[in-house]
Amino acid sequence: TILIYAPEGSGFPPGTILRLRKALYGLKQAPREWYSLLHKELTSLGFKRLANDNAVYIRTLPGSDSSQYISVYIDDLFIFAKNESEISSIKASLHNKFNMTDLGEVNHYLGMRVRHDYTRRVIYLDQESYVNDILERFVENTKTSPNPQEGEYREIVGSLMYLMICTRPDIAVAVSMLSRFASNPSPQHLQAAKRVLRYLRGTSTYSLCIGGNNVTLHGYSDADWGNNIIDRRSITGYLFCIGNAGPVTWASKRQPTVALSSTEAEYMALSFATQETIWLCSLLKELQIPEYLDENT
Repeated sequence: TILIYAPEGSGFPPGTILRLRKALYGLKQAPREWYSLLHKELTSLGFKRLANDNAVYIRTLPGSDSSQYISVYIDDLFIFAKNESEISSIKASLHNKFNMTDLGEVNHYLGMRVRHDYTRRVIYLDQESYVNDILERFVENTKTSPNPQEGEYREIVGSLMYLMICTRPDIAVAVSMLSRFASNPSPQHLQAAKRVLRYLRGTSTYSLCIGGNNVTLHGYSDADWGNNIIDRRSITGYLFCIGNAGPVTWASKRQPTVALSSTEAEYMALSFATQETIWLCSLLKELQIPEYLDENT
């Protein structure tokens, strides 16, 4: 509920309070109202929201042997279909409802560069530009200081975390370790963070390869045992790939309780990986992609 004072000239007595019956840009209700409107329109076009990912919609036309997909990020829509004519048809339907800008074939999305290899049926995702931006921000333009500022350290860790979540599983362990000291970093912690940045300088072109004809789901999980001398909580790591391409989901995080043996630590890691497996299998099923599973620990 949004309450406002009646504006001058509206005919209401001074001090009258009115209840607004629409969304107001900038307030927390606005994104909810937008999503509700978009969901209503996509549903009217025959798209169904996935239960395992509310930001993805799917539609299968009668008599068609393929499905159409729309991935939603606020007001950015990523459309997938079998051919260009199907994509154009979806765009035309959406243009009738919204004032839209057609950006054509995707080349950049949420800070990621997207490259297509139609021969191999794969796409490559990288964040070279994003890496260069954070290097310029935190390395080239940084003044030397014996005492690290908490704000600077948190900004570095936050930037690294976004990079790790999107395209760089190779820095997951390092980012997990750095994030533990965000509240009170020492000069050594800042030095460790800068070391990760220097590693990124030499690997800024690393990319994820996603796609191909093989849709077998491969999962890997592992754990150490109490190597953290502060609380002795073990670290879980898991990674999942589809086919022979790169990983699609990964994590490195501390276990919630102290494991009393290496076997218990491995079982806890396997439990987290199994939870991710169940979600991935459910998601693939909703996307109408046949899944085959192979998991190693």
